[in-house]
Amino acid sequence: MGLRTGVRCVADAGRLIAAIEFASPWLSLHGVESFEGLISGDAGDALERIKEMLELQVATARLAAASPAATDADPFLLSAGGSAFL
Repeated sequence: MGLRTGVRCVADAGRLIAAIEFASPWLSLHGVESFEGLISGDAGDALERIKEMLELQVATARLAAASPAATDADPFLLSAGGSAFL
């Protein structure tokens, strides 16, 4: 039990979005958030991992915003950052 939620690839994001669509109207989708708290290493390594995280977030946001579960999301929220990188 990792006690965390979320996805780490676009395929998993698609499955999560499908599950939210299946649970409609009890669940709806209003945005995508990213957390970088586990990123570490030297500056170059950390920068590359942050870039990968943001690329995943953008791809996930595109899928999510196109979902029928996000039709009432006004605005559609996109958030990133956390304890190490604001």
